[in-house]
Amino acid sequence: MPLPSNTGLRQKHSGLSLLELLITLAVAALLLGAGVPGLQHLVLESRMTAAVNDLVRDLHFARQTANARAVPVMVCPTTDGSACRADGKWQGGWQVMTRPADNPTGANFSLVLRRQPGLPTLHISSNRPAFFFRPFTLRDTNGTIGFCDERGIAASRALVISPSGRPRLASRQEARQRVSC
Repeated sequence: MPLPSNTGLRQKHSGLSLLELLITLAVAALLLGAGVPGLQHLVLESRMTAAVNDLVRDLHFARQTANARAVPVMVCPTTDGSACRADGKWQGGWQVMTRPADNPTGANFSLVLRRQPGLPTLHISSNRPAFFFRPFTLRDTNGTIGFCDERGIAASRALVISPSGRPRLASRQEARQRVSC
């Protein structure tokens, strides 16, 4: 039996028309445009959180090392990994240094740990050139270390180091008062 011809009947095609494709692309562009600022905020927030956590961990390490070795330990900002900076800018990295046990009162410190976060977009500064942790009951250096990024003072963070050497994260409002971006 012969097959009927398709004369007069419309053929059905599968796929998208140009109009459907343009509408799909427009919706995708709107969704992407709405999501990018949120993603940028998330990336900036995670970078700052990582830097704060790294410094808190190293401050705890310095305090514990001072007590375990019974010698003073210093945490200071550095850019080259060999000398401390005196300007209080920490974004180039920091180092944990200790005095030798045979010379606990001398000026020579030896490197224990060096951390260089490599976050040029993050501004880290403090009101002290260095923080000293002394063993057990002796008083440590207290002060504040502030963290800022391109979002400004509204997103700033502040680490407050107590006279006993314990770091704590300041509230957002307290950070705005203590930090200058």
